Amino acid sequence: MTAEVAILNKSAVALAADSAVTISAGSDQQKTYDSADKLFELSLCDPIGVMVNGDMNFMQIPIAVLVKKYRDDCPKFDRVTSAAEAFLRYLAEWGTQAPAAIKSTYIIMAIRPWLERAKERANDAFLNRIFNVENNGGDDFRKKVEDLRLSLLKEQIEVLRSALSRVPDAMFVGEGEFSLSQIDIDTVASYISDVFDDTNDDIKTLQFLMFAN
Repeated sequence: MTAEVAILNKSAVALAADSAVTISAGSDQQKTYDSADKLFELSLCDPIGVMVNGDMNFMQIPIAVLVKKYRDDCPKFDRVTSAAEAFLRYLAEWGTQAPAAIKSTYIIMAIRPWLERAKERANDAFLNRIFNVENNGGDDFRKKVEDLRLSLLKEQIEVLRSALSRVPDAMFVGEGEFSLSQIDIDTVASYISDVFDDTNDDIKTLQFLMFAN
């Protein structure tokens, strides 16, 4: 967990951040270090700082490296917001030059929590309600159970669709309207098929449309 503090008064802003970082080495193995830099000087011309939390990398490049590289050629700014927008554009340009494999990795990282949450919540609801399905035996019972499972999954897809519609657009996806390339679309479709391999095409299509549109 990252702890960051910003204190503002009439004459200055004070920034502070902890130095702990947790690195995962497998599904259950984690190690914490107390030597991470999370606060950086953005400009040599202006007293502007950048604090980082969460992932310390951007497109698999350490953010510290990107900040220092940007700082070497950073111009002078009249407003802090102008500096922030310029740095985000710099990250966007860097991101567009990343290899396709790295872009695909980050796309999957972005959609994985939403997909896993939908499936997990649907499975929990399924287990809670399955005991209320009348057991008539044979194929009729199995069909009722399968229909119930798929209907609950559709419910969770609609819940997540509503949640995604309220998430603000990212600020550093580049100029103009954002769109997925065909490679990105194929990556999303393939990942959804893997996660929901035990569902029908209607479910996979609903999940795909939620992220591709």
